[in-house]
Amino acid sequence: MLYYDDLTIGYCYGIQAPAAAPYGNHEVTAEQIIAFAQSWDPRPLHTDPEAARTSTFGGLIASGAHTFALWTRLALDAARESEPIAILAGLGSEFRLAAPIRPGDILDLRVEIASMRPSRSRADAGIVTAQHSMSNQRGETVFDSRAVSLVGREGSAG
Repeated sequence: MLYYDDLTIGYCYGIQAPAAAPYGNHEVTAEQIIAFAQSWDPRPLHTDPEAARTSTFGGLIASGAHTFALWTRLALDAARESEPIAILAGLGSEFRLAAPIRPGDILDLRVEIASMRPSRSRADAGIVTAQHSMSNQRGETVFDSRAVSLVGREGSAG
């Protein structure tokens, strides 16, 4: 378990393409995009390759909800492959859909500690901001976020 005092600004973990680990990067297929969209965001841009060709994006793309689900899965996989961090509570996040995810994209995730400070209200914890960046095989960022968490110090009650 990594505690607040074990972390440093710039500490990184993540799933890098191509991953050799049992959890790894994720290749997105047209079938996955369509199936997800049919259940959760049934617009032609996400469900009909022919109609999507005439859209602003010029082809089928994953919906925002699908993008968020992909990020969630990669973040959980990255956490599973790394030493766990003693997160006591999430304090807020900001998200940005940076570029469309297309069929054939292979996604990876990098998480980096961007800032940290001791908690003003809890001596047994600190505030940590992590920058998440999900990219495709061309190195293009498709999604990023900044997540702020309360992280326990060793011996904290939680």
